[in-house]
Amino acid sequence: MTAKDMRTTALMLFHFDGPGVESNAMKVQVLAPSLIALNKLICDLNAFLSKGESNVQLYVNAFKPGSFGIELLLDASIVNQVKNFFTSSGITAVLNIHSLIHVIIEIFLLKKWLEGKKPDVIKDVPDDDKKVEIRIANNSLIINKNTFNIYFENTEIHEEMDKVVAPLETDGINEIKLSSSEEIFALSKEEYKSFVGGDASKEFSENTLRNIVLLVKAPYFELGRKWKVQMGDQLIFVAISDDKFMSDVLEGKENFSTGDVLVVDLMISQSIENDKIITSYNVLNVLEHKKAPRQLTIPL
Repeated sequence: MTAKDMRTTALMLFHFDGPGVESNAMKVQVLAPSLIALNKLICDLNAFLSKGESNVQLYVNAFKPGSFGIELLLDASIVNQVKNFFTSSGITAVLNIHSLIHVIIEIFLLKKWLEGKKPDVIKDVPDDDKKVEIRIANNSLIINKNTFNIYFENTEIHEEMDKVVAPLETDGINEIKLSSSEEIFALSKEEYKSFVGGDASKEFSENTLRNIVLLVKAPYFELGRKWKVQMGDQLIFVAISDDKFMSDVLEGKENFSTGDVLVVDLMISQSIENDKIITSYNVLNVLEHKKAPRQLTIPL
């Protein structure tokens, strides 16, 4: 079998809409930086997921009225050599070009959903160790762990993603789409500002502390509301992501009074926004609810 026979190909469409491309033409100075950024993003994602053991190339395959067809080629023989490596390490690998395209589109969808905000809650999805749930206020998104890890561990890709959609800054281009045969990412000119502005993942880090004692100052009997608690000498606001505990609270099975404490597993997350370090707190598990001791009165 020749090297050519061992290649796998798949089509991904890169589509521009608006009066600026109605003539089926587009300025090179607008298109070229976007394509170059997309090429670099694809190579970076593939290198991360395959640990450098597979190669991918981006080609401009065809031009259609108002759109651009892009074809990706991945050498399947190299991927097969590392299949056991990925399986043994428990990592979901990009074993073929279709999977890589899925990750590319999912990362763009994640960045669009975040709208420059940082997550309030990040938790594993029950019965599916390949996915995580992200919450912002009362909204949630379930995403593959690979997508999550790539997005938050590789901050350099955010600049590449911004460059891919930068043609939206140009008059006459109102929407950009990246699509495969199964899914689509679309971004309008109106959504562009929130997509590129104030990236929530910049310098993102997290640390989980076990068996931390929190003095309850102001509980909230409503989903999505943060509780005011005291940790040592510090007053903080914490999100509660322990669903069972919150269910008991809302059903009245947990009652609170002044001086109550919670023993918890607490995740501390930090990000840099506008050159400031932002710290957020999330109670992953409530291990124990200790009631405040009651004062006994002696009748006279």
